[in-house]
Amino acid sequence: MAEGVFDLPDGYQPARFEKGAPVTLDDRNQIIAAFRVAASAARDVSSRFKAARNSKAASDYAEAAERLENQMD
Repeated sequence: MAEGVFDLPDGYQPARFEKGAPVTLDDRNQIIAAFRVAASAARDVSSRFKAARNSKAASDYAEAAERLENQMD
């Protein structure tokens, strides 16, 4: 994964990762890509919890994916 999003107490922080360290993004297209990657990852985790019959965790991650998607509006 080249980019992603941190969920911090004061909001989301999109970043690119270089050699394991986060680098803040300034480019709008990179920021959108970071949120897409994070939303996709949350949906994947939700699916895995659903398959494991953990509906609460699946729902939590599905909601997180929706929140991340909404950041791109």
